[in-house]
Amino acid sequence: MGKDTDKMYITHSEWTQLNFGAGGFKNRKIGREFKRLPFDCCALYLLPFEVPRCTRDGLIFDLVHIVPWIKKHGTNPVTGAKLSTADLIPLHFHKNAEGKYHDPITFKVFSENTHIVAVATTGHVYAYESIDELIIKPMRDLMTDEPFKRKDLITIQRLSLQSQRNCETHKHVEDEATRRKHAIDSKINATGSTARILAAMNSSKAEKQIPIAPSFVSKEKNAYNAAHYSDNSAASAFTSMDPATARIKTNLGYIEVQLFCSVAPKACYNFVQLAKKGYHKNVIFHRSIKNFMVQTGDPTGTGRGGESYYGHTFADEFKSLSHNERGILSMANKGPGTNNSQFFITYKQCTHLDGKHSIFGKVTDGLDVLDAMVKIEVDKNDKPKQLITMLDIEILVDPFEKVL
Repeated sequence: MGKDTDKMYITHSEWTQLNFGAGGFKNRKIGREFKRLPFDCCALYLLPFEVPRCTRDGLIFDLVHIVPWIKKHGTNPVTGAKLSTADLIPLHFHKNAEGKYHDPITFKVFSENTHIVAVATTGHVYAYESIDELIIKPMRDLMTDEPFKRKDLITIQRLSLQSQRNCETHKHVEDEATRRKHAIDSKINATGSTARILAAMNSSKAEKQIPIAPSFVSKEKNAYNAAHYSDNSAASAFTSMDPATARIKTNLGYIEVQLFCSVAPKACYNFVQLAKKGYHKNVIFHRSIKNFMVQTGDPTGTGRGGESYYGHTFADEFKSLSHNERGILSMANKGPGTNNSQFFITYKQCTHLDGKHSIFGKVTDGLDVLDAMVKIEVDKNDKPKQLITMLDIEILVDPFEKVL
């Protein structure tokens, strides 16, 4: 049956390579490869979000990545349309005991096929079937009982609207592909006849004035329907947030610190928000090791507790900073990607911690308080015998607040 064979069937390779008429390869419309972005991923960073914010058209971004982008460009990275921080809507996703996102009413776990919606006025995220079956007019939020209108429903995911979740069509992805192609072309160091051919091609392009369209840039073939996870070079280039400043009030004196929001936005946002909600009030410094560091941030005082502002552990942020001096603020953890509310301040340089703990700030004033802390005797578990208490943390400058 197949061409040039005596088989009674058409093989997969024959079907895709040969022309068999109406359904044959040559008569098909070949479009751009579809790469679905999961609903729980940032449309800019292309990785799972920590602090989700969405637009009215249902595009979700991570707060710590979209704010620097808007500050620099003032546009939506997916569509290219104008966008301001006032247009971002906070979302409240709900997780079950296994850490999976689910509907807070029916407790059904969200999948890639679930019709997911959010209420713009409250930010709560539901499966559409809960809204459709349980809400009657007048419409009220199922969690807060606040009234809303049907136009306040934002579609986060729907099978019939999968095109907006195709990350290959996102403007910032196309722009990055174009930039990389130009970078590769500019590195070609040709000589002789090859150089003459390239020069002729470039002059021909200049005469025709035809721009290189991202849709014509060849891409490497990945697994079918796999999301295009970038190397983060685009998103990291737009992280230029101003530093935050805070004052840590202890029973031994004040320590003023500067937070590196552009280098460790997740850790800094976590620190700032926990401080604002009073999470660190009357929390002790439970561990102090001379010539090393002093640790705090655990309300239980045991070193085994503490929870991040996100409600779960979050990823490390290793950049070019080093534990190479006294007074460095760094996240305590139990291994890779296990950051919560605990942090420590170095008594001296500890460069062996580089690449293991996320640095997010440094002491700018109050090193004399560290002198007083290191002099206090500790027990066999490195716990100070005299209480060192963090009375509160006052946020003096909050760059996150300025852009929200």
